[in-house]
Amino acid sequence: RPGARDPFGPSPLPDGDRQAVSFDGNLPYWLDVAAFETLAQGASRPGRSGQANIEDLEQAIELYRGDLLEGFYVRQAPAFEDWLRAQRTRLRELAVQVLHAAITHHASRGEAGHAAGIRYATRLLSLEPWREGAHRQLGEAVVEVVRRHAVLRLRLDQIEQRLRATLEARGLLSVRQ
Repeated sequence: RPGARDPFGPSPLPDGDRQAVSFDGNLPYWLDVAAFETLAQGASRPGRSGQANIEDLEQAIELYRGDLLEGFYVRQAPAFEDWLRAQRTRLRELAVQVLHAAITHHASRGEAGHAAGIRYATRLLSLEPWREGAHRQLGEAVVEVVRRHAVLRLRLDQIEQRLRATLEARGLLSVRQ
């Protein structure tokens, strides 16, 4: 009702009728798309420290959960559908850039970044499976993890052999055949 007093104060939530919707951006609100764009663009600003940069990238990645208004359609509204398609494309491209930046960051960290690099490359490939570079980065990270696992397994086997030999030499372990 026009002129009705809201007991909770003003609300930025949409108001309108069957022809138009309005949103009061001057009132406090939080919008996931705006937060995503701010984090994604802020992470790429020069002069940011590496840790702050990756934190912004990772927060942006958490916020991007798929296409804008996925599954939402308005019949007989071609202008809206055109706008929505353009926004979906723009936000998806920004998400791909953010994921690529996170993958590159974690790849530069060596061992410490492999798990996150694998996670982000997998996420990127779920959005755009034709990205050859992401397949390459994923493969490289997986190979490094497997290689590292093999080295650790070898070291563990060597330690086990030394321990067994030491215990046998001291008579603390009997060898059964």
